[in-house]
Amino acid sequence: MRTALLAALCLSLAAPAAAAQDNPIQALRGQAPEPVFVEDEVLQAIIAADSRPAADRARDAFRHPYEALTFWGLVPGATVIEIEPGAGAWWTEILAPYAARPGGRYIGAWIDTAHPQTSERAREARAGMERRLAEDPAYGGAASMVDFGPQSGLGAADASADMVLVARAFHNWARQDLTDRYM
Repeated sequence: MRTALLAALCLSLAAPAAAAQDNPIQALRGQAPEPVFVEDEVLQAIIAADSRPAADRARDAFRHPYEALTFWGLVPGATVIEIEPGAGAWWTEILAPYAARPGGRYIGAWIDTAHPQTSERAREARAGMERRLAEDPAYGGAASMVDFGPQSGLGAADASADMVLVARAFHNWARQDLTDRYM
Protein backbone atom coordinates (compact mmCIF):
# COMPACT_ATOMS: atom_id res chain seq x y z
CA MET A 1 0.00 0.00 0.00
CA ARG A 2 2.79 2.42 0.92
CA THR A 3 4.58 1.63 -2.32
CA ALA A 4 1.44 2.34 -4.34
CA LEU A 5 0.88 5.66 -2.55
CA LEU A 6 4.50 6.65 -3.05
CA ALA A 7 4.31 5.73 -6.75
CA ALA A 8 1.09 7.74 -7.17
CA LEU A 9 2.67 10.72 -5.45
CA CYS A 10 5.75 10.52 -7.66
CA LEU A 11 3.62 10.32 -10.80
CA SER A 12 1.50 13.29 -9.71
CA LEU A 13 4.63 15.32 -9.13
CA ALA A 14 6.37 14.16 -12.29
CA ALA A 15 3.84 15.57 -14.79
CA PRO A 16 4.07 19.24 -13.69
CA ALA A 17 7.80 18.89 -13.10
CA ALA A 18 8.36 17.67 -16.62
CA ALA A 19 6.63 20.79 -17.91
CA ALA A 20 8.93 23.07 -15.92
CA GLN A 21 12.32 22.90 -17.56
CA ASP A 22 14.28 25.40 -15.43
CA ASN A 23 13.41 24.42 -11.88
CA PRO A 24 10.66 21.86 -11.24
CA ILE A 25 10.51 22.56 -7.50
CA GLN A 26 9.76 26.24 -8.08
CA ALA A 27 7.26 25.40 -10.82
CA LEU A 28 5.38 23.17 -8.38
CA ARG A 29 5.28 26.02 -5.89
CA GLY A 30 4.12 28.45 -8.54
CA GLN A 31 7.33 30.48 -8.42
CA ALA A 32 9.32 31.91 -11.25
CA PRO A 33 12.53 30.10 -12.17
CA GLU A 34 15.78 31.32 -10.67
CA PRO A 35 17.43 34.02 -12.78
CA VAL A 36 20.41 32.93 -14.81
CA PHE A 37 23.60 34.75 -13.87
CA VAL A 38 25.29 36.43 -16.81
CA GLU A 39 28.78 37.88 -16.54
CA ASP A 40 28.76 41.67 -16.81
CA GLU A 41 31.87 42.48 -18.83
CA VAL A 42 31.26 46.24 -18.69
CA LEU A 43 31.21 46.20 -14.88
CA GLN A 44 34.31 43.99 -14.79
CA ALA A 45 36.16 46.37 -17.12
CA ILE A 46 35.26 49.42 -15.04
CA ILE A 47 36.43 47.74 -11.84
CA ALA A 48 39.72 46.72 -13.48
CA ALA A 49 40.29 50.11 -15.17
CA ASP A 50 43.67 51.76 -14.72
CA SER A 51 41.83 55.07 -14.27
CA ARG A 52 40.81 53.95 -10.78
CA PRO A 53 43.51 54.76 -8.21
CA ALA A 54 45.84 51.86 -7.45
CA ALA A 55 44.96 52.05 -3.74
CA ASP A 56 41.26 51.67 -4.60
CA ARG A 57 41.94 48.69 -6.85
CA ALA A 58 43.98 47.12 -4.04
CA ARG A 59 40.89 47.30 -1.78
CA ASP A 60 38.92 45.27 -4.32
CA ALA A 61 40.43 42.09 -2.87
CA PHE A 62 38.66 42.86 0.42
CA ARG A 63 35.49 44.62 -0.72
CA HIS A 64 34.73 42.38 -3.73
CA PRO A 65 32.92 45.08 -5.73
CA TYR A 66 31.87 42.89 -8.65
CA GLU A 67 30.40 40.17 -6.48
CA ALA A 68 28.75 42.69 -4.14
CA LEU A 69 27.19 44.83 -6.85
CA THR A 70 25.87 41.93 -8.89
CA PHE A 71 24.52 40.28 -5.72
CA TRP A 72 22.80 43.53 -4.73
CA GLY A 73 21.14 43.66 -8.14
CA LEU A 74 23.06 46.23 -10.18
CA VAL A 75 22.06 45.90 -13.82
CA PRO A 76 22.79 47.89 -16.99
CA GLY A 77 20.64 50.98 -17.37
CA ALA A 78 19.93 51.31 -13.64
CA THR A 79 19.55 54.57 -11.79
CA VAL A 80 21.73 54.24 -8.70
CA ILE A 81 21.71 56.50 -5.65
CA GLU A 82 24.80 56.26 -3.50
CA ILE A 83 24.18 57.59 0.00
CA GLU A 84 27.11 59.61 1.34
CA PRO A 85 29.80 58.70 -1.18
CA GLY A 86 32.38 60.72 0.74
CA ALA A 87 35.43 62.50 -0.56
CA GLY A 88 37.22 59.22 -1.38
CA ALA A 89 34.30 58.09 -3.55
CA TRP A 90 35.47 54.47 -3.76
CA TRP A 91 32.09 53.13 -4.94
CA THR A 92 31.48 56.24 -7.06
CA GLU A 93 34.52 55.43 -9.21
CA ILE A 94 32.74 52.21 -10.18
CA LEU A 95 29.07 53.16 -10.12
CA ALA A 96 29.18 56.47 -12.01
CA PRO A 97 31.04 55.18 -15.10
CA TYR A 98 28.91 52.03 -15.06
CA ALA A 99 25.70 54.04 -14.98
CA ALA A 100 26.93 56.22 -17.85
CA ARG A 101 27.94 53.42 -20.19
CA PRO A 102 24.71 51.44 -20.46
CA GLY A 103 22.49 54.54 -20.29
CA GLY A 104 21.72 54.60 -16.57
CA ARG A 105 22.20 57.36 -14.05
CA TYR A 106 24.34 57.87 -10.94
CA ILE A 107 23.15 60.14 -8.14
CA GLY A 108 25.38 60.89 -5.19
CA ALA A 109 23.34 61.89 -2.13
CA TRP A 110 25.73 63.79 0.09
CA ILE A 111 25.90 66.89 2.26
CA ASP A 112 22.77 68.92 2.78
CA THR A 113 23.68 72.25 1.19
CA ALA A 114 20.20 73.64 1.90
CA HIS A 115 20.72 73.26 5.64
CA PRO A 116 21.93 76.55 7.16
CA GLN A 117 24.22 74.79 9.64
CA THR A 118 26.19 72.95 6.95
CA SER A 119 29.81 74.04 7.37
CA GLU A 120 31.76 75.83 4.68
CA ARG A 121 34.22 72.93 4.62
CA ALA A 122 31.36 70.49 3.90
CA ARG A 123 30.01 72.78 1.19
CA GLU A 124 33.45 72.90 -0.43
CA ALA A 125 33.73 69.09 -0.32
CA ARG A 126 30.33 68.79 -1.99
CA ALA A 127 31.25 71.38 -4.64
CA GLY A 128 34.46 69.46 -5.34
CA MET A 129 32.52 66.25 -5.86
CA GLU A 130 30.05 68.02 -8.15
CA ARG A 131 32.95 69.37 -10.26
CA ARG A 132 34.52 65.92 -10.39
CA LEU A 133 31.27 64.35 -11.60
CA ALA A 134 30.69 67.09 -14.17
CA GLU A 135 34.22 67.16 -15.57
CA ASP A 136 35.22 63.49 -15.72
CA PRO A 137 34.42 62.13 -19.18
CA ALA A 138 34.09 58.61 -17.75
CA TYR A 139 30.86 59.70 -16.09
CA GLY A 140 29.36 60.67 -19.44
CA GLY A 141 27.18 63.41 -18.01
CA ALA A 142 25.06 60.79 -16.26
CA ALA A 143 26.18 61.69 -12.73
CA SER A 144 24.86 64.30 -10.35
CA MET A 145 24.55 65.17 -6.67
CA VAL A 146 21.51 65.78 -4.48
CA ASP A 147 21.17 67.01 -0.92
CA PHE A 148 21.05 64.41 1.81
CA GLY A 149 20.89 64.94 5.52
CA PRO A 150 18.88 64.34 8.67
CA GLN A 151 17.02 67.65 8.21
CA SER A 152 16.20 67.51 4.51
CA GLY A 153 16.05 63.80 3.87
CA LEU A 154 16.92 62.65 0.36
CA GLY A 155 16.76 65.23 -2.42
CA ALA A 156 15.52 62.71 -4.98
CA ALA A 157 11.96 61.84 -5.92
CA ASP A 158 10.36 58.71 -4.49
CA ALA A 159 10.70 55.66 -6.74
CA SER A 160 13.32 57.43 -8.86
CA ALA A 161 16.06 54.83 -8.30
CA ASP A 162 16.53 51.19 -9.15
CA MET A 163 19.17 50.75 -6.46
CA VAL A 164 20.19 52.66 -3.34
CA LEU A 165 23.61 51.92 -1.89
CA VAL A 166 24.57 52.77 1.68
CA ALA A 167 28.04 51.27 1.82
CA ARG A 168 29.98 52.78 4.66
CA ALA A 169 27.76 55.39 6.29
CA PHE A 170 26.10 53.42 9.09
CA HIS A 171 29.11 53.59 11.39
CA ASN A 172 29.15 57.40 11.12
CA TRP A 173 25.42 57.61 11.69
CA ALA A 174 25.68 55.40 14.76
CA ARG A 175 28.50 57.52 16.22
CA GLN A 176 26.36 60.63 15.78
CA ASP A 177 23.17 58.92 16.98
CA LEU A 178 21.54 59.69 13.62
CA THR A 179 20.72 56.22 12.29
CA ASP A 180 17.00 56.40 13.10
CA ARG A 181 16.68 59.85 11.53
CA TYR A 182 18.43 58.79 8.34
CA MET A 183 16.50 55.56 8.03
